[in-house]
Amino acid sequence: MSYRDGNDDVFVMGADGSQPHNLTNTPRWHEAHPSWTRDGRLSFLRFGESGPVTVRVVRADGSRPHDLAVDAAFVFDWTP
Repeated sequence: MSYRDGNDDVFVMGADGSQPHNLTNTPRWHEAHPSWTRDGRLSFLRFGESGPVTVRVVRADGSRPHDLAVDAAFVFDWTP
């Protein structure tokens, strides 16, 4: 997680901190609570200024984003 671009985005990088890559780069959305899934994907909460909170899952390179849930009650009970 970083706020370096002016909003909360999810970054991945080398173990030594080199080559940071912004996976989300979404100015109107905020991402929080990233967690690796057992199959090597990254999950995180995603929310905007208004509207539902979602659980989004992406591959480690940021490809194939997929929303798992849009019900906030389900989101906060979900664990990868």
